Amino acid sequence: MRPYALSFLSEMSEMFEIIVFTAGTKNYADWILNQIDSSRHVSHWLYRHHTMPEGEVYIKDLDLLNWDLKSTVIVDNLWENYMYHKENGVEIASWYDDYSDRCLYHLGEILWEIYNHWRWNPENFDIWNELTHRHSLIKDLVSWRDEPTFN
Repeated sequence: MRPYALSFLSEMSEMFEIIVFTAGTKNYADWILNQIDSSRHVSHWLYRHHTMPEGEVYIKDLDLLNWDLKSTVIVDNLWENYMYHKENGVEIASWYDDYSDRCLYHLGEILWEIYNHWRWNPENFDIWNELTHRHSLIKDLVSWRDEPTFN
């Protein structure tokens, strides 16, 4: 299991609704999710049959879910999976077996800052501005589909 996965789910679920949207099949994903989320921090699980297949890619089209995209972040290891909503996406490095990995730890810090900004400024909240504002904090752990220009 990726380092900090359990604490990330626990801490982020106190601030955000967590939804797992995987391109994996339901049986496979349920087996994994039941192991890593036994405390039920994840409120919804979405699977391959909720995606839009396009060639070899399973696109996670957030428009189909009727969520407020202004306050939605999708974290994925493949930008192609959220290509319809790149302004909401954070591409996190893939993880295999590097137990010194701290991506989820740092991402949790950034999301905590974003949450605190939203809490005090909900009417002016724009997730893209928040993510790009913190780009210098996350450039080493995530990559962006289209590199934004920063002032």
